[in-house]
Amino acid sequence: MKYLFILFIVCCTGCANDTNSRREIPDDSITFIWTNKDTASIQKYGLQHEGMLYRYTKPGESFSLLYDSARQQWLFRDKYDSSALFLEKEEVFTVNSTYHTISKLILNKGVTDGEMTYIVDNTAGLLVMRSNTWRRELYYKTDDLQMSALILRIVTDEEFYPNANDTSGVKFTMPSANY
Repeated sequence: MKYLFILFIVCCTGCANDTNSRREIPDDSITFIWTNKDTASIQKYGLQHEGMLYRYTKPGESFSLLYDSARQQWLFRDKYDSSALFLEKEEVFTVNSTYHTISKLILNKGVTDGEMTYIVDNTAGLLVMRSNTWRRELYYKTDDLQMSALILRIVTDEEFYPNANDTSGVKFTMPSANY
């Protein structure tokens, strides 16, 4: 009986360590908060970052953002499409004396049912992804207070990130205090 129990533990340990039996997200992962209409969920992606190439992967889905310095443009690729992104705006935001170059990129500019906005930090990668047609958004989830402050600053800047298509009635507002 004792040997049967040990054999059971060894078999279970072997199954748990068998990476071929399941697809895992790498340890260098990044987490996003996905909002779709009135629901929200956490989505975890593996992140491979080399220079200005950001590759996000999870089982069943992957996409890449790449800055092509020769053409001076951002490129997008997923399993269905590859396209040049339209640079709508680029601004420098300052948070705690740290400068962040933020690019507002548009995929499928002018397409009624497919236009997407990507907000990309040139050093941190994707911060926000939003459908310009549907109420769907993806926000970078981080414990870094400076990065959280940067994202809040971007999504509350009406000139840089207008909420014209938002019909939810929910708006991000900057905290204020009365002294």
